Amino acid sequence: MNLSKSVFLALLAGLFLLTGCGSPFKDKGYKSEADYEFSNIANLSPIGVERFKNAGVSNGLQFKDAINEMRATGYSNSNDVDDILEYVRDRFEGAKSGVSALDRKRARVAEAARIKAAKLEADRVESKRKVDEQAAKDAAAKVKADIAERDLKRRRTESENYVRARREALRKAGVYDADVLNLIVNFQSYKGRKVFLKCWINNVGSYGGNCRSSDDKQSISIENTGIAKDDFKWLLENCRNQYYNENSSYCKSMPIVGTVEGSSVPRLTNVYFYDLCKKRTSWSTQWGRELEGCDVEN
Repeated sequence: MNLSKSVFLALLAGLFLLTGCGSPFKDKGYKSEADYEFSNIANLSPIGVERFKNAGVSNGLQFKDAINEMRATGYSNSNDVDDILEYVRDRFEGAKSGVSALDRKRARVAEAARIKAAKLEADRVESKRKVDEQAAKDAAAKVKADIAERDLKRRRTESENYVRARREALRKAGVYDADVLNLIVNFQSYKGRKVFLKCWINNVGSYGGNCRSSDDKQSISIENTGIAKDDFKWLLENCRNQYYNENSSYCKSMPIVGTVEGSSVPRLTNVYFYDLCKKRTSWSTQWGRELEGCDVEN
């Protein structure tokens, strides 16, 4: 009974050694004791061992022979394990087609250089294409700008000639250039005459409104006598308030022609809109535009 127990305990101890302390390579992830020994020589991880084995190097002796061969063939003098792995892979794959590891490396380096040169050339071509494309766009933009500038200059000249002709037409019709201050100071000289001026019109009511000076400090009255009904209606609706910012912006700086009347102070009668600019389509729209100057776009 005691003998059997001793045998049992001995077998149990042996089994423990075989499955436990007897196989440390398994605890470290290696498949065999030989792989573990190889890893210690070459300082490799389990994955590194497998990579070298797949390239035909499975132990320390083969690993050292590979290093010596790598140096002897002029492939590399490196001690880096990645460079050694690259060599044994080139040697392994090259052996399949009768090509040396060094030739495979040279071919790989040449291919990398070719790809790099091709990329540099492609980048150069693309860069030149972009430069040429931008230059073409700039040239087209310049041509377009030149055409626009010439067209603007032409239209400005036409507008200036038109304004000049309109002013000359007023003068030939006996209409005098004036402003509010001039009419107040030289009232007697202008009395009974037609004048052309620009007004800031406000306080328009049933009897007329005010024509104010550009500094908004002086004014003369505008009577409703002689104003077209549609124009008078527009003035009543849009220029009836005292302050300019309460009225339509179109009530400012309106070019008008009127007859100077009055006994002691000037007033304007028979007022009508007279645009020096080229484009006006109807009386209703003529009153309803910004009148600071001629629009050369028209």
